[in-house]
Amino acid sequence: MDDYQGIKIEASTSDAEQGVKISGALSVFVNCGSQYAIWHQFPEIISYTLKDLDSGHVYESNYAELSISWGGDTVHEMYAKEPCNKIVSKEFSVLLTGIFLNQPPENEIFNFELKASYMGFSSNTVVIKNTPLILNSTTVGFSR
Repeated sequence: MDDYQGIKIEASTSDAEQGVKISGALSVFVNCGSQYAIWHQFPEIISYTLKDLDSGHVYESNYAELSISWGGDTVHEMYAKEPCNKIVSKEFSVLLTGIFLNQPPENEIFNFELKASYMGFSSNTVVIKNTPLILNSTTVGFSR
């Protein structure tokens, strides 16, 4: 990914991982002085869009961006040590059951596709078939 800018994802399934694991990488040109703004909330606020291929319904994650104004000088100094003035790549991974979606169905879904986005970049689409999954809701603690 030397000259590539964007986000790429892949999916894997196994019993050891207890479901579907999404792995990926973000590559972006980082200007010096912008390391904190780019990396402070990464990968927690990556947005995900999941489409149930059987019903056609689309579900989106709903992570609110946090303020970048807190943290003090030590946090900014820590991020200032991150690479800059070049394309920087960072990897991430998350279990699909760890992504909270707006109003997902209560029943299992089996065939779906997933995309990720961050900082204006949209990933490739991964397709997962014949894999039963119950999606998590952003309304945790509320009855659906």
